[in-house]
Amino acid sequence: MGEDKISSHHTHTERERERERERERGGRQTRTETLVVVVVVVVVVVVVAVVAAAAAVVLVAVAAAAAVVVVVVVVVVVRSSSSSSSSRSSSSSSSSSSSSSSSSSSSRSNSK
Repeated sequence: MGEDKISSHHTHTERERERERERERGGRQTRTETLVVVVVVVVVVVVVAVVAAAAAVVLVAVAAAAAVVVVVVVVVVVRSSSSSSSSRSSSSSSSSSSSSSSSSSSSRSNSK
């Protein structure tokens, strides 16, 4: 009978040890799963931040290109309008000088 008690106590102790090992394994697995989830969340956050930064850089580049195009168009329009107005004024002054010279020559011929 004594041997039965000893062997049953030994079996009970072994079962408890096995349960403790399983709890430890489960605890390790839970810690590992938690660590994996944390790493995945950090990676996702970093990727989203990098994509957002790249999108901001692209938007700034597009805005700068649009500003350059607007400036070039304004400069071209201003130059073309100023050159056409200066050509108009020079043609009008040459026409008035030719008209005054023709009227002075006409008055000379009338006085003869």
